[in-house]
Amino acid sequence: MCEYLSFTVSRYVEGTALQVYVFTPYEHNDIEEAHSLRPGQYREVEWTSDDASGLVVRVEEGEDEEIYRNSILTQWPTRAALIAEHVSGRRTTPRGDRIGYRGGYAHGLWVYASGSRGHYRDGQRHGLWIFASGLRGHYRDGQQHGLWIFPDGSREHYRNGQAHGLWVYADGKREHYRDGRLVR
Repeated sequence: MCEYLSFTVSRYVEGTALQVYVFTPYEHNDIEEAHSLRPGQYREVEWTSDDASGLVVRVEEGEDEEIYRNSILTQWPTRAALIAEHVSGRRTTPRGDRIGYRGGYAHGLWVYASGSRGHYRDGQRHGLWIFASGLRGHYRDGQQHGLWIFPDGSREHYRNGQAHGLWVYADGKREHYRDGRLVR
């Protein structure tokens, strides 16, 4: 479960159910463009705990936050319920990034319009990442792990986020690391 959820809801109109708009669950960026919303049509919302205590709606002056909160909680009594309905599957951002989520976490192959690509597993970078710069490297549970190859031909090895193993630089210099410390 993600630590928080950022989304927007339609402006409150009495007698009408609120519409929920989510794009990237941890930020409000791209929601307006992805859902063709105009300023004033929606209110930003953050839900920082699974129960109602963490639900905050950014209302405009003169609006009652409790009306929004009650309407959201009537439809989704917990953050987990809202995530299950709105934050899963694959989508393409307005910039052309192809991204995916499972249970509120970044998950699966992400392909960025910049040319970078890599996998997420439960919100953490995991597996091979190829960056637009030409850098290639592996992650395990969000930490650098394994071989990293730089565009200039340099090679570095990591274990659990720390330098570990032989490093060979483009100029031929070699170093050996163990658990983040230079050995020779």
